[in-house]
Amino acid sequence: PPLLVLPPQMEASLTCAVCLSLFEEPVTLPLCSHNFCRGCGPGQGQGQARLSRGGPGPGGGGGGRVPCPLCRKLSPLPRGGAAALPVNTTLAEVVKLYRSGAAGEPEQGQGPGQGPLVLRGTCQKHPGRLVQLYCRMCRRAGCGQCVS
Repeated sequence: PPLLVLPPQMEASLTCAVCLSLFEEPVTLPLCSHNFCRGCGPGQGQGQARLSRGGPGPGGGGGGRVPCPLCRKLSPLPRGGAAALPVNTTLAEVVKLYRSGAAGEPEQGQGPGQGPLVLRGTCQKHPGRLVQLYCRMCRRAGCGQCVS
């Protein structure tokens, strides 16, 4: 698997704001373009009760409207409702690339004062979190939760 530099803001971009884990089948709302896991989105579980009953969308037969879990803007749903929201295939592929890497030691010869520290994969202790840190004493990689 390719080695990647993981700045802290990259983990935030690959993390669902609802479940706080790496995206699982990320979907996108059409109005605001926010992403979330299909299972975390509006119309799933308790979110179903929040669906707007405003009737079909333009052209008839639409799936209603739903508030975005992030910005609360009411977004129109496709004909199939929340289940028919499109998967963000680019985001899903990027997350897949990170998941495919095994957490391991940084690339040899790199570290403080020697250029960027290169880590890869997801945390073994906290599944779904990206590796961001490497402890030279423990010789283990971990995520931000490992130090809190």
